[in-house]
Amino acid sequence: MKKSEYIFNNNAFINEGFSTGTITKAAMYFTKEYIYIIPDLSQQILGNNEYTTTEYTNSESFLLDLESKIDTISSNDFHKMMQSFLPENLVNGIVSLDKFTISTGWLTAGIKLKAKGGKLKTISLKPRAQLSELKAFYNL
Repeated sequence: MKKSEYIFNNNAFINEGFSTGTITKAAMYFTKEYIYIIPDLSQQILGNNEYTTTEYTNSESFLLDLESKIDTISSNDFHKMMQSFLPENLVNGIVSLDKFTISTGWLTAGIKLKAKGGKLKTISLKPRAQLSELKAFYNL
């Protein structure tokens, strides 16, 4: 897959919605058709006064395998590979999102996305400068 067909970020923090109280650290692939979320660690920070942590042990090996072959696989094979590894709720089709915005402002920098029937997710990326690259990538 050509580098111009995707943007990769391995330092994303996803607020899964206030009612869940969950923040997920993840890697993300952005393509023109999909946004893929590959979680590394989720922490539930609200609730019954206890912290709950979930580690996704397969994500690191999956990313290493993908990184070793991404330059040699077709775009179609890339999408098949991602969709076979990730559960449906971590594969976001751009055209099927109810909300998809990218803000680059000083206080409001981040991505907001909402799948049909899902909760609004707020995503922070590091480095923040990549948000401008994503805005241009999606012509927003």
